[in-house]
Formats: sequence, structure tokens, C-alpha cells
Amino acid sequence: MERLRPELRSVRGVNADGIEDHTGRLIIGVDDSEAAVSVRQVARTVGIPENALNVEVFGPTVDVIGLRDVHGTVRGGLAVSRLTNGYCTAGLVGWLKDEFGQPDFSYRMFTTAAHCTSSETQILGDAFGQPLATRRVGVEVDEAIVYPTGHAFCAAVWPDMCRYADVSVVRMDDSVASAAGSVAKSQAVTYPTNPPYNGSQAYVGGGIIGAIPNELVYKVGATTGERSGQLTHNCLNRPSGGTANLTTLCVQRMASFTDDGDSGGTVFMPYIPNYPWGGTPRAVGTIFQKDGTSGAYLNTVTGMNAALANKYYYAW
Repeated sequence: MERLRPELRSVRGVNADGIEDHTGRLIIGVDDSEAAVSVRQVARTVGIPENALNVEVFGPTVDVIGLRDVHGTVRGGLAVSRLTNGYCTAGLVGWLKDEFGQPDFSYRMFTTAAHCTSSETQILGDAFGQPLATRRVGVEVDEAIVYPTGHAFCAAVWPDMCRYADVSVVRMDDSVASAAGSVAKSQAVTYPTNPPYNGSQAYVGGGIIGAIPNELVYKVGATTGERSGQLTHNCLNRPSGGTANLTTLCVQRMASFTDDGDSGGTVFMPYIPNYPWGGTPRAVGTIFQKDGTSGAYLNTVTGMNAALANKYYYAW
């Protein structure tokens, strides 16, 4: 798909693209049969096998719902906010663990960035809405453990306080639905005002194994939509940017266009046949902060679990 997408921009009549979850085949939507022929010709020129491609006449999409619109079900990648004039993105959706380490289905939650709350060092019970606070979906109940200056964990970043992830937990209200382990895929290849949600979602995968440098991973943020990029760095210490003398430990860097509002969004590996770990879809982490427009720093799932005392079950 990474080879094909840039070439499709010059093909008239292409209106959608995606990856079929169960087979890994590429799906390209077009307005008519003439556009379908053009897509197949382009695919051949970039070495896409015929049996790896589905070209379907979808017809133009009208009034597509975006990631920053109202959604009946909260899943990763959708805009959430505690204010009416700003937003962040939902990350991993799941449940609190019970005393046996299993999901407590009565306690639903999602993560977002801690810097999207009113304090990165205290749990103040901020109400969150989707997409804006005027439509409440839950309340902040947990946040990354922050270790004080002088703690052994913070030795590498003296004299800062430190934590293992920029993450906050919002407990879902009973009145709102949620989809654990699910990401609202937008297939955005431009920088739209409101990236479209194409109605599909990433798999509920088999684990929360992270990713290593040079792997191609995917992220969905409410500002820039779904994008992919390689991991370029594995363990960096980064200052918060919003709270003085606070550093987040051992974050990763992804080479992918990211902007304000993407914070907290899901970073994941979709189903890819014959990929390392058997192609199993998995959570990689969440978006911590942008690096200019060329990259993003990521919380790892390992860091998120450590920061939240391993209390949550994300169904990956």
C-alpha cells in the first residue's frame, strides 16, 4: 500500500483505499470501470501482484463522517476533549483488570495523553467528551505515576521528575458504547480538516507486543488521520513540553506526519501476512508528542503498563 498510494494520487476516480483485514489484500475504491482499469495498470507498474489487489466500484462517498465528528461508539483514533476549544485523541480502549488479572466488563476505559488533562502530575477528575466536552463520555480516573526528583528511576534525567508514559485513563460513562482493541481507520493520505473515518477498524489482535526500529507501524490521530512510518529510535528520554522539569522515559520515534490534536492516538500494527510474529496485529503504543511535522514520539505499551501499574486490559 505504501508503494501504491503515491501513484494513485494521479489516477482520476479513486475514492477510497484500505487493507482487507482477513486476507491482507489491498482494496481500492473507484467511481467507475474506467478508473478500475487505470488502478490495475498503476499497480502493475509498482509490482503489486494481481492476486493481492481488489478494485471495487464504490461510487463517490458523500458526507463522510470524520474522526472529529460525533460517534456512538468510542474507539481509538477518535477525537476526545475536556475543553470546547481543543481536543486530543483516544488511544487504547479496554477495561480495568479484576483481582485475577481478567477484564472487569463493568469498568470500561480508554487512554489519552496526560498532557490533555488539567494536570500531568495529579488526577483531578476531568470530564472528557467525544468529540467535545459538551457531549460527555467519561471522567479521568488515573494517570501515569510520576516519580519525584532524586528517585532512582529518574537518575538519567536529573534534576527532573520522571514517568514511563504520557498517559491518562478515562473511565467510560454507562450511557456511551466503546469498542475495546479497535481503531477507527481513516486511510487519510492528505491533511484534511477532519480526516474521514471509512467505517472499518483495525483488528482486535492477539497481544500487546511492541515494535522495534525499522519496523513499519501505523498510527491514527484525530488531526492527521491514519498514517504509517518506520520506527527510527527505540528508547529516548523526552521532556514533557507542558510541565516544567518532567521527563518521559524511553519513548520511541516514528517517522510520520503528526500534528496538534493527534496526542494520545493509537499506534498499532495491523494484520500483515508473513510478517514477524506471524503477522499478529498488536498494539505498539500511543502518540506522545510531535517532532516538527516529520515525526512523532510514542509511548510504548510496555511504558504505559509500567506507568499505570499494569492495571488495565486492552484486548489486543
